[in-house]
Amino acid sequence: MTRASEQRDSPDNDLSISTNQYAKTRKRSANALSSNDSLQHSAASKMDQPFGPYSYNGHDWFGRLDTAFIEVFRRDQAGPPQRTNVSENGQMLLHGTDANMGLTVTDLFRSGDESIQGNEAMLIHFDAARVQHLLANGALLTAHVRFNDTVGHRQT
Repeated sequence: MTRASEQRDSPDNDLSISTNQYAKTRKRSANALSSNDSLQHSAASKMDQPFGPYSYNGHDWFGRLDTAFIEVFRRDQAGPPQRTNVSENGQMLLHGTDANMGLTVTDLFRSGDESIQGNEAMLIHFDAARVQHLLANGALLTAHVRFNDTVGHRQT
């Protein structure tokens, strides 16, 4: 599970989003996004701050994605999960296409599996730019959902 916390001025500043929650939220607000081009354009122009803050019309719709990390829970592991920080203080910590969290091929396959013979210690790599893109889109999507939910509540 990927977790992220958004820095805001409220006491409840921990934001945990699972992949399923993100997909449901994205689907729910897909139509509303096109009706809010001004927020999208002002947010998209912040390439130097992809994790916020996002404001529109004098209101903050998303603070700043302060910290994001990936936790790996291994089946037979005692103690806390292995944690890899992805971003801190709104900045990406990982870069390139060969970032890793210490996962190896044996973490994904059963030990003794013939298909991984000789590659058991091979590290599993991921593309940090893709992770950054997912996090930045999540921040922007959250701003859109908050804006559209608020506008929708005012119209009813």
